[in-house]
Amino acid sequence: MKTIIILILSLGFIESCSEETISSKTSTDLEGKWSLESAVCFCYFEDDLDFSEHTVSFNNSSQKLTITNPENTFFVSKSDEYNYSIDGNLITIETVGGYFYEIKDGKLILTRDDNPQIADDELTLTYIKD
Repeated sequence: MKTIIILILSLGFIESCSEETISSKTSTDLEGKWSLESAVCFCYFEDDLDFSEHTVSFNNSSQKLTITNPENTFFVSKSDEYNYSIDGNLITIETVGGYFYEIKDGKLILTRDDNPQIADDELTLTYIKD
């Protein structure tokens, strides 16, 4: 009898930690508009660049990501609306590629899923929620 109870409790615990539960919780945290606070990359931009002009807006119900930035500078992609999907902590943006994400201290940190064969494609973006 103890074995059956332990087996049932174990199955319940394993089911409660399913990936679907984790994904729905984290994707909800992304919902809304985020403004760029800083960028770390092997790329050139002016010292006085106004990062706050670069925004990303996640709409979980439609799975659309709206990217807004000035015409002359962009980090993720040009201003437009993109389909996206989430698998764990990887956001895949249609026609753009993948970014690992983390929400820490109220900030969204996106790190490009880089190609190890390209030495200088590292990119880390930190956003604050509007």
